[in-house]
Amino acid sequence: MAHPMTDIPDLFDPRAVDATIARLRALTPDRTPRWGKMNVGQMLAHCRVAYAMALQDDFPRPNLFLRVVLRLVVKGFVTGPAPYRRNLRTAPVFLVSPAQDFLRERDGLIADLRAVCSHGRAHFEGRSSPNFGPLTAEQWNTMLAKHLTHHLEQFGV
Repeated sequence: MAHPMTDIPDLFDPRAVDATIARLRALTPDRTPRWGKMNVGQMLAHCRVAYAMALQDDFPRPNLFLRVVLRLVVKGFVTGPAPYRRNLRTAPVFLVSPAQDFLRERDGLIADLRAVCSHGRAHFEGRSSPNFGPLTAEQWNTMLAKHLTHHLEQFGV
């Protein structure tokens, strides 16, 4: 259900996806964060950006210089098992307005999780990230699951 070396859920395992969905369903629109400035709807919309990058074939890519910097400096941290620190600065592509519809974003994120699972590990093996180039399925899983886990913990679920 979780990655063997960490507490990162395996989003290609339906049981892990169901457990993550249960955590999402435990959120309420009035839930306050343990750290950071985002409200819960904003956090959900923010998390959906990563799934859009994973699931869409036409997600905009940064310019060549920024892609090189992201691959050399950020990729290992984002796709590796070390958890995110609290209050990290949000990359511009992940900035979303505070005015978000909680139910729409929660249900959309649930659909995104199910889409990742149904596409399966083979679909993501070697799939290119707009920011980091080709990734393994394990790197995709780590990047998506670690980010979502960080924010679910931010909101106490």
